[in-house]
Amino acid sequence: MKRVRSILALALALVLVLAMSTAAFAAPETYSITVNNTNSAISINGNTYNAYKILDATYDKEGHVSYTVSTEFANFTYTVGGNNYQGEALIAYLGTLTNDSDALDAFAKAALTYATTNSIQPAGTATAEGETATISVPAPGYYLVSGTATAPTDQTVTAACSLTTANPNAEVNVKADAPSVDKKIVDNGRDVDANDASIGDSVNYKITSRVPNMKGYTKYFFVMEDTLSKGLTYNEDMVITIGAKTLVKDTDYPLTVTKNADGTTSLEIVFKNFIQYKGQTDAAITLTYSATLNQDAVLDPTTGNPNTVKLIYSNNPNQEGEGTPENPDKPVPGTPVSETPTVETKTYVTGLKLTKIDGSTKKPLTGAKFEIKGTGMKVVLINKTIYKASETGTYYMLKDGTYTETAPVTDKNADGYNADLYDDVNKKYEKVTVVDKTTVPTQINATGYVDENGVLTFEGLGEGTYTITELVAPNGYNLLKDPITITITANATLEGCTWTVKNGETGLTAGADHLFAFNVENNSGTELPSTGGTGTTIFYILGSLLVVVAGVVLVTRKRMNASEN
Repeated sequence: MKRVRSILALALALVLVLAMSTAAFAAPETYSITVNNTNSAISINGNTYNAYKILDATYDKEGHVSYTVSTEFANFTYTVGGNNYQGEALIAYLGTLTNDSDALDAFAKAALTYATTNSIQPAGTATAEGETATISVPAPGYYLVSGTATAPTDQTVTAACSLTTANPNAEVNVKADAPSVDKKIVDNGRDVDANDASIGDSVNYKITSRVPNMKGYTKYFFVMEDTLSKGLTYNEDMVITIGAKTLVKDTDYPLTVTKNADGTTSLEIVFKNFIQYKGQTDAAITLTYSATLNQDAVLDPTTGNPNTVKLIYSNNPNQEGEGTPENPDKPVPGTPVSETPTVETKTYVTGLKLTKIDGSTKKPLTGAKFEIKGTGMKVVLINKTIYKASETGTYYMLKDGTYTETAPVTDKNADGYNADLYDDVNKKYEKVTVVDKTTVPTQINATGYVDENGVLTFEGLGEGTYTITELVAPNGYNLLKDPITITITANATLEGCTWTVKNGETGLTAGADHLFAFNVENNSGTELPSTGGTGTTIFYILGSLLVVVAGVVLVTRKRMNASEN
């Protein structure tokens, strides 16, 4: 992940550093406090550190130390548990505290606030070189160290150093953290950034983070915001674990699902009382859920169908902020929090564009009906009015894909014979109105007629082998003897998806509509001699032989048979 420096308004939450001399020996000419960073999640390189002397330290010949409050902090009063501590009482109180305790952290916060509010000048200042800053101070004593740190990609955090004793030098480690978040697609057992799928497929996601070092905090905000693109439908199956514990929705975290005006879906996960995990630093946090690739999935091989996540977290133990009235664990505007970089995954789909043409003239043909099959394939229907098979129906399907309520005349010797214009003279349909888009489940064979331009498209396809079979040829043309075999392979990355689509051994190219186009040729049939008849006559449907709008369209704008068993 690219690291971009951002200066943290870092109050390094107050380390009381005791820089001491040894009275039995000559006092050293200089005293120093060295600040070290061992956390790879942040950097202190180039940042400034200040040391404020809270207590003066004096040593006798035997090396015993005595303390007095420094001039700068002479008026500092620390209130805790209903008691006020100042001067000698403050020194006595500090003697009861232990290293790295919450009580010492609380005192450090108060001392830093006092120094900042009263514009106290530091006793020493240093700029870090690499991951070390060495501050020279004029005399031994208890020092409060504060400074700045850099977190990746504009994240800001506040860190705290630890209490240590110098003789005459002190070394302290910066205790700060910038939690991160990552997201992957779990595809066939592999964690990947991008994949391909078919419409109707379930895409499995895994989000990972960890419990950060919450040294110095008494409240910590930890909120994840996840956004699914329009082509992905959340499946309401979120599972969250922290360490070995599986969290309970609403009890441990509220999950808010919002359908946005642009068609995207937002998931907000607010972790309740996250500070309770303070003792589990670096414990794994894992969120898993799935989304279904829906009929709004885009075909663009660069844009794909993205899914993103980012983490919002506390960044200052000295200014913890407040939650909203409805949710105390969700920070209000102005609360000192940072955001991680947005992490993105992408899922890609593609499609086919079949054009039926005359083998000789290369002109488009209508009336051809095709069936497409593919392992696990899901086909999208786009329609407003459809016709489904029904014994009580009043409509018949014509070979050009339209429907009519005019009954077929099947007697070849009768006037008005027209049976050869019908897809099936015995099959009736009823007209129904359905949702604008729906998905045909797997195992259902999808059939559809080419449109007036001889075109039929199939969208929302992923990797696989597909067979397209001609079921009905245009009038006067021979039916294709063999099915068409289409193979689709994909190389999906976050930058884009490279599709390899072949019709048999012939490679296909995608057009501006991102559909891989190919032509299907038909040749005229041979007319055989006949006796006792008037030859072959095509009866055209007039007047009441209604051409019905829309029909069932296969994938996009294509008419289709939606027969049900």
